[in-house]
Amino acid sequence: MRPLIRSYLTVPLLLAASGLAVMACQPTPDDGFSRGGGDDGHGDPGHDDDDDGHGGDEDRWAYWDLVRTTGFGSGVVGITATASFFEQGEVRAWPQPGGLDDCLVGSADADPHRAPESITSRGNPVMLLDGEEWELDIPPGSDVYTRALPERTWVPFDEVTLAVPGAKEPAMSWDGALSIPETLEGVSASLSADGLELEWEAGAAENQLRLIISSTTSGRFEYIVCLPNDDGAFTVPVDDVLDGFEGWDVAVQLRRETLRDDFWLDNIRRGTVIGISALRAEFSIVSGFWTDGDDDDSSR
Repeated sequence: MRPLIRSYLTVPLLLAASGLAVMACQPTPDDGFSRGGGDDGHGDPGHDDDDDGHGGDEDRWAYWDLVRTTGFGSGVVGITATASFFEQGEVRAWPQPGGLDDCLVGSADADPHRAPESITSRGNPVMLLDGEEWELDIPPGSDVYTRALPERTWVPFDEVTLAVPGAKEPAMSWDGALSIPETLEGVSASLSADGLELEWEAGAAENQLRLIISSTTSGRFEYIVCLPNDDGAFTVPVDDVLDGFEGWDVAVQLRRETLRDDFWLDNIRRGTVIGISALRAEFSIVSGFWTDGDDDDSSR
């Protein structure tokens, strides 16, 4: 593993969702959604650097995701869709390690991976999944559009059409805007003297994985983010990474992602969409678990 990067991020960003291009490179620390380089759909690599009214995150206006969540070794499945629309606001960048198999440790006021608050109304958004139409709404106490979906709606490698009705603006739709990733199947998650050991059924080499370990025991959102290879096994190390989480309850989420973040809308605004297949686990890590030489599994 490369040297640890410790980061405390609260970065003003305008995120977003919907469009026409897939970027394959790794995200950068400055833009949690950026994949960097490549053709942006205008036939001009690096288009955002031009002073043409298209550049930068100020153009972003929406965020959209589809998430399948289950436990390591568990058959319980939950599928949710989330959408958010906004004109301006402060949104944290996704914490971004330096490269594959790297980890980053940080702290924030709130979960930086959470969907940004929806502050503009375009009417209830719609997702078209495997021939069925599903409308999202903002439930009481929430600040984003969301909906729980049945398991039949998750069809790996399908392309999902997204749409918004004509409220104050014309209705719009984006065929195949969101790609459903290959389903992530868990094998095991356990604590050992070496750290947090995860196993899953390996996928294609080009798959993008993101591992998020988090705790709010301290009163802040403390996190570890790693970028494992999709080869079926990864161990989060103890020294300068997990040892700081002793005495805390932690949540673990391993995600296989298909991220599209350079969709052009009306040729002037961009959106971000992401499909996520996630595995979850929870642990209570006793004080001194590693520093006192105790390597008993403390999984809940």
